[in-house]
Amino acid sequence: MDSSTSDKRVGKKRIDKRNTALNETVQKYTLQQAFQTFYQAKCAERLRQLTLRDYRKHFQYLFEWFLEQHSEITCVSDITPEVIREYIYFLSYEKPLYEGHPYRSDDGKARRGLAPGAVNVRINTLKAMFRWLHQKGLISINPTQNLSRQRVEEYRIGAFTDE
Repeated sequence: MDSSTSDKRVGKKRIDKRNTALNETVQKYTLQQAFQTFYQAKCAERLRQLTLRDYRKHFQYLFEWFLEQHSEITCVSDITPEVIREYIYFLSYEKPLYEGHPYRSDDGKARRGLAPGAVNVRINTLKAMFRWLHQKGLISINPTQNLSRQRVEEYRIGAFTDE
């Protein structure tokens, strides 16, 4: 390298996304506290009642799963992308259909896993909550940032024919 080309980064401030100082200043919120803060903010934004009801319902499912599978995680900042993927796998392949429904039939007891469209609704809820928590500085890393929605089969209805 000759002396006429110099490193343009010399003397520049380095921006590091993994700022350890930020991690130390983030307050430790439990999953319930984080959700309550998120929910109150969304109520203040006057979201539709259906949206708010779904947020409560989806959070309840998530919280119950955490109690069964990851009771060691006490702070929302301890949730990793791997844990979120594990929850999505549970929803996709292991969650009993119609669990807790009073009119559940016997054939539904053996079936497991939600439809991809239903899982995508849960993914959207998770992404909304964790994105908001991250933007407000309540968590330092958004565990759902690279989480993708599941592929949903499209059903095409054929056009009418003269027959």
